[in-house]
Amino acid sequence: MTPGPQATPAAKPSVSWNMVANIGGQAWVTLLMVAFVPVFIRHLGMESYGLIGLFMTLQVVMTIFDAGMSPTLNREMARFTSGAIGPEDARDLLRSVETLAIGLAVVLSLLAAAFAGPASVSWLNIATLDPATVRTALVLMGMVLSVRFIEAIYRGAILGLQLQVWFNSANALLNTIRHGGAALVVAFVAPDIIAFFAWYLLTSVVIALVFRWRLNRALQGGARPGRFSVEALKPIYRFALGMLGINLLTILLTQVDKLLLARLLPLAEFGTYMLAFSAASVLGVMAAAITQAFLPVMVEHISRGDAPGLARNHHLASQLVGAMVIPAGLTLILWPEDVLMLWSGDPALAAQAARLLSLLAAGMLLNAMMMQPYFAMVAHGWTRLAMLSNLVAVLVLLPAILLAVPRAGSEAAALIWMGLNAGYILIQIPLMHRRILPGEMGAWYLRDLALPLAAATGAGLLLAELRPMLDIPRPLLLLSLGTSWAVMLVALSAVSGQIRARYGPKRSGRMPT
Repeated sequence: MTPGPQATPAAKPSVSWNMVANIGGQAWVTLLMVAFVPVFIRHLGMESYGLIGLFMTLQVVMTIFDAGMSPTLNREMARFTSGAIGPEDARDLLRSVETLAIGLAVVLSLLAAAFAGPASVSWLNIATLDPATVRTALVLMGMVLSVRFIEAIYRGAILGLQLQVWFNSANALLNTIRHGGAALVVAFVAPDIIAFFAWYLLTSVVIALVFRWRLNRALQGGARPGRFSVEALKPIYRFALGMLGINLLTILLTQVDKLLLARLLPLAEFGTYMLAFSAASVLGVMAAAITQAFLPVMVEHISRGDAPGLARNHHLASQLVGAMVIPAGLTLILWPEDVLMLWSGDPALAAQAARLLSLLAAGMLLNAMMMQPYFAMVAHGWTRLAMLSNLVAVLVLLPAILLAVPRAGSEAAALIWMGLNAGYILIQIPLMHRRILPGEMGAWYLRDLALPLAAATGAGLLLAELRPMLDIPRPLLLLSLGTSWAVMLVALSAVSGQIRARYGPKRSGRMPT
């Protein structure tokens, strides 16, 4: 198949630029999400914020219905940029997946409307909100989730095409409008949860349309436009089904505690748990900024049979993830109350959520360190290990949650989350290295995980011992936390060989692609 004049993959930006764009874009979007939480709590109340927390949980649950489409598009568009598939095949695949996604989104919106009434009175423990308000909010929530599901499909394709600089620039601007606009609406126009979700619905539709326009522009040219085709879906259905299995089990692992807590706890108390989880989840966003930049590069190494290049970039990505998440994670673990105090400005809320944040951050740190090994498996198209690992973990997790949460509350869920991710580090990594990246397991455990974690932890514990002696006033908390983070980062960087080799003063700083 001969590509049209504008359909040939464009010159690809280096992984360095993609990574910088991802870090900058994700950092900005995360900052927006984090910065406006106190605004929502102040103007809407903790019970309404509990509904926003439920929305965040269901947004992750929605990836079940993704059926592996977003990661599959990401991988296949990366294959297009490497020349492994032609432009018409890429367009047909996009149109086919898009058609399925829109159909699923319509069905999900209808289901949300049907179940909003029963959920508002029988699932959520409402104290002050009007059930009719909650019902309307749940209907709008379902519509927003459906549109954002389509948005995620387009995002996966854009990232696979390595349009990451454009994506992060546009995503930062559009999410500024989405999150900042929602804060302005609830603060100055209508301080209620319905107005919040109505604004989210409007902006989500706009963002999805912008992403679709950019994809069509990137894939234009050729003999004919893209079309729905069952044949286009056949070559990728095994990989997509594998990703579906992983997604389904991952949702059970990461969200079942929140769904149970939404049922078992008062809505306001569930909002407190979600406040702590929102702060801890920043670590996962930071890790994704690195791994998303490296995934297309790993796919290209595998397509060319370049094992040394694959191993080199795997270790580099792992150490960069560590540099991003370990100092930040230790800051949340060692000084959670200070972080929450700076964020919310509410001493009582900070004291209430501090231990939850410390436990959840420890689990999220381990989870973030597993992200690069997971994407290495995705790049190989090997999903079976992740799916089987998640299945075993679900069989352990569900009874643990059902037994522990009613007795010990939300802290039990946080402890189980931490133990689950420690199990992945200890069990899945050896199994992974038996099949892919053979001979690299020792280097990953020692150089990518143990040494950076030990160096940063040692520095952090020393600072934690010295801190009470200094009696730091509240206005200097931000400076103190920033200094602690910087000291831990320096200690980590001193033992991270790949980072020093790529970014040290004797090297040009340009990474191989």
